[in-house]
Amino acid sequence: MEALRLLHATRFGARLLGLHALARLPADTGLCIAPCAGVHTFFLAYAIDVVFFDHRQRVLKTIHGLAPFRLARCRGAAFAVELPAGYCAANPAYARAIRAALAEDQEAESGRLIG
Repeated sequence: MEALRLLHATRFGARLLGLHALARLPADTGLCIAPCAGVHTFFLAYAIDVVFFDHRQRVLKTIHGLAPFRLARCRGAAFAVELPAGYCAANPAYARAIRAALAEDQEAESGRLIG
């Protein structure tokens, strides 16, 4: 498994746009939206996996293959990571991969922001 790369949407406009700002996510890339307790796939042309985390980076909820024109929410979530559909099933250690990417980004303070 390749290391996961995360893009970050932390400003209001970027969080609202989410994946709509990107053509499509590469297989090894996710979008971290913070703060976030709900996502939508309105007008998105493809399904995604969504993982909701609490403030301690514990997985609260995972949604596999969220289809276009759907909503997903998770009470108590601090942030969400959107991934290409099938990523979580293909990578059983997806939570660990996300945490590693978050730690790497924090260490590098890279701030790869969209929007």
